[in-house]
Amino acid sequence: MLSVVQSTKNVADKLPWFFRVVPSFCVGEGISNLATLRIEESLGTTKTPWSMSVVGWPCVYMAIEVPIYIFITLFIDYPGRRQHAEQSFHNPDSEPEIIEGEDEDVVAERNSMLHSSERQGDLVQVLNLRKEYSNGKVAVRNITFGVHPGEVFGFLGTNGAGKTTTISILCQEFSPTSGHASICGNDIETDSREALRCIGYCPQFDACLDLLTVEEHLELYAGVRAIAYESRTRTVRELLSLCELTSYKDTLARELSGGNRRKLSVAVCLIGGPRVVFLDEPSAGMDPVARRGLWTAIETVSDNCAIVLTTHHLEEVEALAHRVAIMVDGTLRCIGNKTHLKKKFGTGFEVTIRIRSDDEEVKEAIQRFFEAKFPGSSLREYRARRFTYALPGSMKLSRIFKLMEENASELGATDYSVSQTSIEQVFLQISDEAERQHEEEEAERLASTEKRCCACCC
Repeated sequence: MLSVVQSTKNVADKLPWFFRVVPSFCVGEGISNLATLRIEESLGTTKTPWSMSVVGWPCVYMAIEVPIYIFITLFIDYPGRRQHAEQSFHNPDSEPEIIEGEDEDVVAERNSMLHSSERQGDLVQVLNLRKEYSNGKVAVRNITFGVHPGEVFGFLGTNGAGKTTTISILCQEFSPTSGHASICGNDIETDSREALRCIGYCPQFDACLDLLTVEEHLELYAGVRAIAYESRTRTVRELLSLCELTSYKDTLARELSGGNRRKLSVAVCLIGGPRVVFLDEPSAGMDPVARRGLWTAIETVSDNCAIVLTTHHLEEVEALAHRVAIMVDGTLRCIGNKTHLKKKFGTGFEVTIRIRSDDEEVKEAIQRFFEAKFPGSSLREYRARRFTYALPGSMKLSRIFKLMEENASELGATDYSVSQTSIEQVFLQISDEAERQHEEEEAERLASTEKRCCACCC
């Protein structure tokens, strides 16, 4: 339209020279010029399609832009370059923050990682890692841990605790504000390329391409992993079998169920036999049968690598993990093997009893019963007509069942169960303690603010 009006014709002739910096404009201009040329030919014009005024200049611009934009993309996306830019705003060697009241096992893990020569062989080494965003939010606060070869490391935490941020740092999606981390002895900042070669990563989301089949996904990533062409068919076949996807090998990813898409994501991250595998909630959306199959796959590959597993299905941690760390508000609250954590934070046995009604007299009767028959017991939870009591560690299992059998009907119970302390109960206890601590700190802060306000008013 600008070229039609005489007063704006000069502007219309100059603007394309600037707009051609955008490749899509060049494509559109070329198509438009070809259509215009067809009309001009009918009027007797003898201009060729490849003349500079038709598609010549758009093609020249695109030929120049392609290598430039490829270089810019690689420069931005290359982890080492990106991290170098981020590091210019941070000091990775700054003094680690001192956290008051830190758990003794967390302190022992830090001392072991810093001073023990035995931990030098850990495939994952995280030392005083911290991540602070530009808005001042601290997502990861001075955490230290290591993962041995052949170990499944359960990495637990509430939503927003910092688990995914930590894994993202180790996979070089983010750069740490301070601290150090290494994968297979390669620093994630100074030896980023070698560190990435050792990693297999299954993210929270499904990294699937809708128009590729399951088998095509694995063949594609086998090529990316530089697996020899003659070995790819065998590798793909083994992974299909391992992740129970053989019957779906010719199915498009968009037609898979949520559980099978998660299986495919796990299979992709295992291609090439990585020495370190990060599984971020791998069983999300899976039914119990599929989840058991995934556990078998993880157990099969765990002998040859180190696995860091995050999950909200705590029975997975019970079944698979050798050691467990629980993260709350960006800090590690505990770390150790499952037996140690159960013994440290557990109380022995727990009794869960469900009652027929919410009658207050029934509730009081149950409370009196536990106080009288199980001295030292404490109410852990009451929800939906279900009581959960923590019993002292000195109570014998036979006596617990004897007393419950004799009194269950009289108490108005529909059913009851007795269980040992589980990782789930340890997790809930630590989360509750952290929440209470946060509430106390908030109350102290408000009280301090009120005192200052009163002092100013006086």
